[in-house]
Amino acid sequence: MIAPHRVFEAVSLQIPTLQPAELGFLRSVAYLYVLYYEVGDVAIPYLLGLWDAFGLDSDCHIREHREQVRSLRTFLQHNLDPGSSTETCQHWFAIHCQTVVPSSEDHWFACLHGVLAEAGSFLRATNDCLRAIEADEGRDGILDRWRFQISRHHPPEEFDRIIEESAADLGRTYIDAVRLRKRYYGQWMEKLSFLSPDYDFEVEARRLIEYALLVDLGAGVPITGKDIIAEFGLAPGRKVGSMLERARRLFEDSPTDREGLLAALRSELESQDAPGEKPQRQGEQVTTLSDSEAADAPVREEVLESRTQSLQTPSTVAGTN
Repeated sequence: MIAPHRVFEAVSLQIPTLQPAELGFLRSVAYLYVLYYEVGDVAIPYLLGLWDAFGLDSDCHIREHREQVRSLRTFLQHNLDPGSSTETCQHWFAIHCQTVVPSSEDHWFACLHGVLAEAGSFLRATNDCLRAIEADEGRDGILDRWRFQISRHHPPEEFDRIIEESAADLGRTYIDAVRLRKRYYGQWMEKLSFLSPDYDFEVEARRLIEYALLVDLGAGVPITGKDIIAEFGLAPGRKVGSMLERARRLFEDSPTDREGLLAALRSELESQDAPGEKPQRQGEQVTTLSDSEAADAPVREEVLESRTQSLQTPSTVAGTN
């Protein structure tokens, strides 16, 4: 049998040092996570799906090890609120070292022995699955399906270059490709899974990315309602929302930073309020304002009123009292 792919790609991490036991446990969990969820992220889920067919791990106890490694890694490397991951790990600790908070060398040695023993059982079962495929009459079909899974797998990093190219073509060079990819990667992979086997990844990925850039663009506007209130001296209310919507339209047309967007917004308001408009003569046709212009008119009036008050000198104010 010629496997269509290695079960595990090369691992960049060094083989864990097992002493002292606490350090050995921490490094072993990190190493196993890389093995199961990074360098084996295609083959391991596929082979796990065949265990039942070949009568492996009938009580489903051995396969739980992979998810337990994920929980332990999360528990050991992140600050967590009390919840399922914390309870799962504390239960695992209690089984292997008789305490939910291991602290001594003996505790950590027991935990290290436990996770390595589970890993040994998991990898032996995986090897038994490979041997069963090798002896199965339908191995060609099994391998074809494995190849299909490989063809459908696109590591997160494959999207980064396409994100950068798409963002540049749309004039969105300020987009953080990695952050956008982390937000949408799961959704993109799910959508790609529904396509025919011969889809063009470059084309389909760009289609998904451009949609995300256009739909999610509003989230990238670098100002908030508070910025508008402070800059133009407005009171909270619908007028602030109207100006924020205007700012979004300006940002879509010409992306810029916070200061540039506020300056563009002020410039547009000033240009619309510039003098020179002729009074309407009797008999002349009345020009109807668009909905957006009608909505913005009260905003401009309030901005002008606020600006006028702020420009009053102390003597002028005193004279009116």
